Amino acid sequence: MIIDKCARCTTKINFGDPRYCKTCKNAYMREYRKTHPPNEEQKFKGRVRSKTKMRIRRGLLKKLPCEKCGDLNVEAHHEDYSKPYDILWFCRKHHLLYHKSLKDAE
Repeated sequence: MIIDKCARCTTKINFGDPRYCKTCKNAYMREYRKTHPPNEEQKFKGRVRSKTKMRIRRGLLKKLPCEKCGDLNVEAHHEDYSKPYDILWFCRKHHLLYHKSLKDAE
């Protein structure tokens, strides 16, 4: 079932979380983080992701085509967060499939 209105304020939803608009989702997450602070590993991974995005914006790191299909709309995948610039590039579809294959291998 596709919901096209926010569950809190009933404004139209264009993208993202299918239950909440961006404003309501942000308000919810601010409250949630007060009682659920990130652990050290989550903080470290967040810093690595932030540095990756910053280097892309500054032109110091270039996105490459998807490793599987060659699509140019890609996401960064870090195999090892201690090597922040050793990145695999996947389109959304193949990124999800890659994580599923890792989970299935466990």
